[in-house]
Amino acid sequence: MSIYGVRGVRGVRGVRGVRGVRGVRGVRGVRSEGTDDFYADAYHSPYLGDAINSARSGVIGADPWAAQPRPEPPDSPVSLGNNIFRWAPEYRYDLMLRSLMNGISFDASGNVARVDLVGGSDIRITQPAVRDLQKPDQIGVVLNAARLRAEREAEINVQTDDILPFLGAVVNLNPDRHEHTIQMLEAVHSAVVLCHQRVKHILSVPRPSELDPRVQPMIPVPGHGSCPSGHAAEIEALRVVFLNFLAAAWDIETKQKDGVNVSYFTVIAQQFERHAERIAFNRIVAGVHYPVDNEAGGELGMKLAVYFNYWLTADPILKQIWIAALGEWNDPPRFP
Repeated sequence: MSIYGVRGVRGVRGVRGVRGVRGVRGVRGVRSEGTDDFYADAYHSPYLGDAINSARSGVIGADPWAAQPRPEPPDSPVSLGNNIFRWAPEYRYDLMLRSLMNGISFDASGNVARVDLVGGSDIRITQPAVRDLQKPDQIGVVLNAARLRAEREAEINVQTDDILPFLGAVVNLNPDRHEHTIQMLEAVHSAVVLCHQRVKHILSVPRPSELDPRVQPMIPVPGHGSCPSGHAAEIEALRVVFLNFLAAAWDIETKQKDGVNVSYFTVIAQQFERHAERIAFNRIVAGVHYPVDNEAGGELGMKLAVYFNYWLTADPILKQIWIAALGEWNDPPRFP
């Protein structure tokens, strides 16, 4: 479980149910299946149902139709398409994910996987040849990187399932203060997962431990193809989307034009990039990826981030979340 709450029962990393909306209601208990098991701000149980039935009988009387005055529904028309915040977090998340994936299709031609983006730049990733994977600049790097396993063990194990907290630590990302920001980033994360899984399936590249018995990975080897690296794609997309969002929230472009010192933001960008590089390389250290996987994953993540950056403000559903998230960063860092 991450600091952002329990990720639902969907199991697979990248499709995490109510990710980004705390997942649990503070200290009220674990809700591993979303909001449906909560009712009237309490955990639903047979005792709660019996208690409400008993209380209801006591307060409405024997004949509710005889009650005067009869309640009239409030006159509050719902704005069509502008009601995303009326829905429970997990359903809101599903709508966001569908919006992000709209317009993305996948195809293959020979040894090339293609990701087609409506209105964007198509992405093409070529399957690396097995003979090239066995060279010193690929499997050799994997074998040499194993020397770093002991010192990076904690990072590698945590990053198996959670990478956003490493960016979040740079800017004090907090689930109570930045609920919609986290929800937006988690939806982007899941969309990238859906994309790279399709590409992995098309390319079907063997893992390092399938080519060299000396690799002996330190973590369970994922049950899908090696290229592109999912972690490299995910962290690159999160890095670019999050940085673009913070630049908008703090109006960095205007500050730069006005000659304001934005060194604070520059340091954030630097730290984001270093974390992204380290997270991607840690998968090589762990023995589950080649360098070429990271290169392909980084390219995929970058191009998806550009595509998502556009739709986060162009799609009517996503824009509501974007605007709400901007409001969570009203106190920008002090630029000297």
